[in-house]
Amino acid sequence: MWFLILLFLLAKPIKADDSSSLFTKYQQDYLYQYDLYQQSYADYTGKKQIFAKYGTITTQNEAFLAAKQAIIARNQVLKTYLVALRVMLNDYKTSDFTQTENIQTELTNWESWLDQQRAIVTAINNTKDLQTWVKVFQSKYIQIQRSIYTSLIQNEVNLRGLTLNQTQSLFQNIQNNPHIKPDSQQWIQSYSDKSNLASSAINNALLLTKKNQPTDRFLNFYPNAQTNLDQSRKYLTEITSDLKLIIIKFYQP
Repeated sequence: MWFLILLFLLAKPIKADDSSSLFTKYQQDYLYQYDLYQQSYADYTGKKQIFAKYGTITTQNEAFLAAKQAIIARNQVLKTYLVALRVMLNDYKTSDFTQTENIQTELTNWESWLDQQRAIVTAINNTKDLQTWVKVFQSKYIQIQRSIYTSLIQNEVNLRGLTLNQTQSLFQNIQNNPHIKPDSQQWIQSYSDKSNLASSAINNALLLTKKNQPTDRFLNFYPNAQTNLDQSRKYLTEITSDLKLIIIKFYQP
């Protein structure tokens, strides 16, 4: 077909309970824009089928205009998704301020690029130029997907990092508390081992976001990164439970 509209699947859905009320506002905007995009895409599909059936200049022009509108709607929903991600990253930003800020700047740049494309697509008046633009978008979308999944991973990495820091503070308090008298030092070694494993899993997830990508397709690193993050969550949960048990077992007022 001489038109191409990308009905893309965005990254893992963002959950409102993961973030602030400000994020929830942008999440709702994304959902609203996504509904508009689906309507535009359905309109384009219908007019494309009519053109395929009748093949007139009028039906061709209507399908062409519907294609442009669907592209514009898709770019808008993608932009609102990026805005929601950028806001979400504020939640645990203190864990790694510089890296998180860099990712947010990257997202902002993509938002600006998508805004610019609206004017460009609106001005296109023939199918050849539209096809050329779609190829440009496909190339850029590979990079945008990397930014999307990197954002999702960085947000979880930040959360895990803050949690690990909290367990380290609790560990130090237990060690220094004169009322806690462990029968042995075995629990200290256990904490150290699990803490190292959690830290390693977090770092491995982050390293996956930095791997080189091919220029013609996106290699999704998110599933493997999520596996590492799930492992880190498991270790952090065990650490927290262990430290609580130590307090209960060895606290002697």
